[in-house]
Parts: sequence; C-alpha cells; structure tokens
Amino acid sequence: MPNSSPYQHGISMAVTHLNAPYGAIVSPGDLIESLSQGELRAASPKAAAILSYLFVEVEPRLVMQCAMESGSSLPMANQLYSDTIKGGAPRSALWESAVKALL
Repeated sequence: MPNSSPYQHGISMAVTHLNAPYGAIVSPGDLIESLSQGELRAASPKAAAILSYLFVEVEPRLVMQCAMESGSSLPMANQLYSDTIKGGAPRSALWESAVKALL
C-alpha cells in the first residue's frame, strides 16, 4: 500500500473528516490505495464502509486534490465513485456535477 507523505495535506484533511465521528479507522493509505486503484481498498471492512461515503462527505475539489496527491487521476477517482455506488453508497450530485464537464 502506498505511504502517505506530510505534503499530502488534502489526503490528511479528507481522512480526518471521514474519521471524525468514529476515531482513527480510515488511514491515509486506505484513501491513496482506493484512489489509485479506482475501487475500495481498505485495511478493514469498517474503513471500507466509511470510505464508501467519500464522495458524499468530502467536497469534490478536495477529492480531486486527493487524487492528484495520491498520484491518481480524475478518471480513476470517478471509477472509485462508480465502485462506491455499486456497493450501495448514495449518489453525490455535487461530485457528478463537478466532473461532468471534466471527463
């Protein structure tokens, strides 16, 4: 799993936000790996469940920043979004609107 770097501020912000109600369950590596692979990849089922709400809980701009910081791309982030929808997460009108013109 890729390592996080102190220069990945967006990833840190997104992970902190996702973990806020639960404690430290989702790791930066979980987010990096998921964005890089375009599918949920987490160290535990709890982390995967929390991470599946990334596109609902985190602003599209920050998700895009996280994709870039992780060495991924917007298409791979959108593939992750599709994977979360297939897994039962709710759709995000904000994400869909933000990427509509970019993909």
